[in-house]
Amino acid sequence: MKKAVVGVIAIILVIPLLVVILFSGGGCADGAEPGPSDPGLKDDAIGNGADQIPEKAVPWAEKAANSGKYRYSVAFVAADMFAESGFDPAAAVGDSNGGTKGLTQINNANWKHIYGHDWNADEDGNGTPDIEDPLIHAEYAAKLWDEQIDQIHKFKKDNPDSGAAEASDLELLLVAHNAGFGRVESYPDIPDSTRNTYIPKITKWAKRWGGLDIKKTNVGGQPKGVDAQAGGDVVRPQKNSDLNLGPVKPHVQEAAEVISEEFGITDIGGYRSSGSRDPNGHPAGLAIDVMVPLDGKGKKQGDEVAKYVIDNHKELNVKYLIWYQRIMNVDRGETKWRGMDDRGSDTQNHKDHVHISFNASDDGDPGEAKGGGSVDLPDECPAGGGDDAPKGGKNKPGPWGGHDNGRIPTDELKAIPWAKDEYLRSDATDSLIKMNNDFKKKFGTDMGITDAYRDYEEQEYLYKTKPPGMAATPGKSNHGWALAVDYGTGINRFGTPQHKWMKDNAGKYGWQHPEWAREGQKNAEAWHWEYYGLDK
Repeated sequence: MKKAVVGVIAIILVIPLLVVILFSGGGCADGAEPGPSDPGLKDDAIGNGADQIPEKAVPWAEKAANSGKYRYSVAFVAADMFAESGFDPAAAVGDSNGGTKGLTQINNANWKHIYGHDWNADEDGNGTPDIEDPLIHAEYAAKLWDEQIDQIHKFKKDNPDSGAAEASDLELLLVAHNAGFGRVESYPDIPDSTRNTYIPKITKWAKRWGGLDIKKTNVGGQPKGVDAQAGGDVVRPQKNSDLNLGPVKPHVQEAAEVISEEFGITDIGGYRSSGSRDPNGHPAGLAIDVMVPLDGKGKKQGDEVAKYVIDNHKELNVKYLIWYQRIMNVDRGETKWRGMDDRGSDTQNHKDHVHISFNASDDGDPGEAKGGGSVDLPDECPAGGGDDAPKGGKNKPGPWGGHDNGRIPTDELKAIPWAKDEYLRSDATDSLIKMNNDFKKKFGTDMGITDAYRDYEEQEYLYKTKPPGMAATPGKSNHGWALAVDYGTGINRFGTPQHKWMKDNAGKYGWQHPEWAREGQKNAEAWHWEYYGLDK
């Protein structure tokens, strides 16, 4: 459940990244938009009112919007969740066919088909059936929609004279979901409840929250490219077109245009909200990715861009940049690169793009930037954390690298390979990988990870919503140092073989179960373990 809160504060501004790249999904009807043109959520769409989207539900809608092979408007997803479940992840409705469950109300047969397990499955071991876990449900709802969209595209293509051929993808998707695919084939002959109640309700809220006209909107494919900073999509404009970076800050737009003009590069990504763990970067409109070819010429061009940005960082108002598996915090006065751990791919190692993060203030003057470049840029740089890397040895979780609790850029952390969107400090992740290998040999499965690094915004949310004593004061959580993990898969229950294994073995890898969390304590948490490291 907890992932529903990640980046909530950061994405309140939210989501017009979908307008940046349009890919046709095929079989588009005349009069309908050819792809996922999403005007974004309106300023008053999110809040606590009866006619607003709850803050907690924004990441759920965003998850579905970005999880399939097709791109779905966030306003559409939110409207569907509202109509189907009232944003209640545990909502269940009985009927003669066995009923439906979850945010988008999926029946057991469809859930088992798309997810591979039935309604009662709890694969991540967090105590909640996966169909009721909002982010899991959202992800697989999108995959189910993908299958229906494929059917819709094929039917429209094969039956150009049918009523469905003149309808939008989104309207037909609602027909298929509410009344069955047979009603797509008979469209516009559909049940009165679908025509007069279900579709109008979702249409109303999609229009109100995002200005989206469902009856005129088709869907298209997801944008290509991955932003290594947090695993989400790079927002790429069409080649040889004016830069369209999404809702970035004006000084970021200006800096990007200066860089584009200087080097003739128009393939530049900007705003991106999905999956980000750095709320002060892409989601805040304060970061861009300057794309270069993944070859010798691209390496040379990336070097030149990086030199230019470093030499003009004051004029461009740059905070830090990442290029070729190296990072430099120029706003701290750094003039030498620090190595970055190998993240497994050229994109994740920033070898096909220069990532540039900007300060929130607009003190610089991009128009004053000048060509040239004098900072040493070696061909290769050894992996590692440089000056920000923690010193070896055994230490209780606390401050490191000059960071504030919950304010650590994802680029200075290392992803847990088998747990999507979960990060720790690099040495903690390395030790966890070793421990997981041995755990898997014993129990035949990876260690379930329900929470690792917790940014400040997530801490605030949990502090407000959890019972007293169940969440640390914001800014004081050991999760905020990227040195704590909450586990599932049996570790989360006292007395299980998995928990006993942890008690016997975790210390060998530098992990400890803090005394306050042990069995018998007032706020005992079987699932919470912290990384102390090992004596050298």
